[in-house]
Amino acid sequence: MIIHILASVLALALGQVSRHLIRRLPEIIEEENAVKLLIPTLKKDFKLDVICSAVNLVIFNLLVYFLGMNFQVLMYMLVVSCLQVVFWIDYTMQLIPDTVQVLLWILGLINVVVAFFMSGVMSGINYIAGGLIGGGIFYLLGVVGKIAFKKESMGFGDVKLMIGVGLIFGIKATLTI
Repeated sequence: MIIHILASVLALALGQVSRHLIRRLPEIIEEENAVKLLIPTLKKDFKLDVICSAVNLVIFNLLVYFLGMNFQVLMYMLVVSCLQVVFWIDYTMQLIPDTVQVLLWILGLINVVVAFFMSGVMSGINYIAGGLIGGGIFYLLGVVGKIAFKKESMGFGDVKLMIGVGLIFGIKATLTI
């Protein structure tokens, strides 16, 4: 019961931060110091939002229900929040912000290091290979699309996104994704 309460509190907090990033990140994406500008806007322009928090409440509690509370579940919770931001900004602007991708890559690298130390070398290699395969597939899709349609069909942001996703989920899940 207590882990569901903790998951719910985390869901509400990350949902609010995600919604703020969805609202403000497109405005400052061109700025050189986008991350530095986000913190003051979070303090100044913060507004309560129900949608992202409600989505997080459902997903986070399902994660805890099926997988328990562990490092991997905490990682998935952060990934869900990052992917919310990526989805909405990509949907509205057809752009995936590097700011969010850097966070996914950092989470992925933490996942790789933890896998190396907790599960062994092969587990860590699985996540590294997942990143390479995920990014490679999307890079090839972009190249094939450019040849077929004679114009850029997929941006490099999708490739960078799949590298981060692959680092977090490993080979099998990345191929499924």
